[in-house]
Amino acid sequence: MKRICLFAGYDDKNIIHNYVVYYLKELSTVSDIYYMADNEISETEKSKIMPYVKDAYGFNHKKYDFGSWYELIKIIGWEKILEYDELILANDSVFGPLYPMKDFIGKIEKDTEWDVCGIDRVYSLNTNRWYCSSFFIVFKKNTLASGILQNVFNNIPDRITYDYAVKELENPLMESFYKAGYTVKSFCGSYKNIFFSWQEYCSAGVPFIKKKIFTKELFYLCHKNDWITYINQNYDYNINYITDCLKNDEKYIIEFKENKIDKLKKIYRKILRINIRKDKFYLKLFGINIVKINKKHFTYILFGKQMKSKMNIIPIKIINQ
Repeated sequence: MKRICLFAGYDDKNIIHNYVVYYLKELSTVSDIYYMADNEISETEKSKIMPYVKDAYGFNHKKYDFGSWYELIKIIGWEKILEYDELILANDSVFGPLYPMKDFIGKIEKDTEWDVCGIDRVYSLNTNRWYCSSFFIVFKKNTLASGILQNVFNNIPDRITYDYAVKELENPLMESFYKAGYTVKSFCGSYKNIFFSWQEYCSAGVPFIKKKIFTKELFYLCHKNDWITYINQNYDYNINYITDCLKNDEKYIIEFKENKIDKLKKIYRKILRINIRKDKFYLKLFGINIVKINKKHFTYILFGKQMKSKMNIIPIKIINQ
């Protein structure tokens, strides 16, 4: 099986961190890799990854991950990409893999009945679409010949915003394939948020942890316990890849400290939880759904009992591992 991986990187200090080097090293055991950063990279930084990639580039194109993949496609060409059996789109927004990439890819390949495979499946209330997050997606050769990806990348503007990248590129991408009749699957079938429920995803076999869960805004929402202990007890992954990257960056928190307020919040959440969002509302008492309304999925739950279920057909299935 011949695979090619287009890998998108970014660092505001123009550094290729050790966690990225390790990720690329593992990826190189299953795929040829071409690396593009949305920032300048020096020859010294580039030398860190050259043993594991076919080539590496970096400049400020200001088009986020899709821009990096687009720039790589311009350099490599579709003719070269179509020589491969599978294409992987990946980026450096995750730590990992927590276990060997060969084992992870092996789990995906056990299921032969898919054309596109992502990690998670997400429903966007903003765009009303099911999609797979774009931090790791695998495309089989038949989808590459369809022209769908070519059409996406041929129409990327010269400058894009983050919202545009998500709403106009990431969200519609999977829909283009499943509406064209291709089978789109995800590695993990959980509907939970991959940030807040990252340990659940890891326990289901996902070998990645989103870097964003260490930001000040999300750290205490995403960490129920000491993340270092969790990783050390369950995986043979060097946590220094995470701590070395984040420890001197004020945007991140790496040390779990539970204060009295956090403990009270935990107790409160166990007793009563209320969530109000657009087209969604639920109220839980002692973990039981008292009321749950999801207009998008047409599901209504009252006192723990499902009253009505007309769940929309989910176009993204789950792989058979």
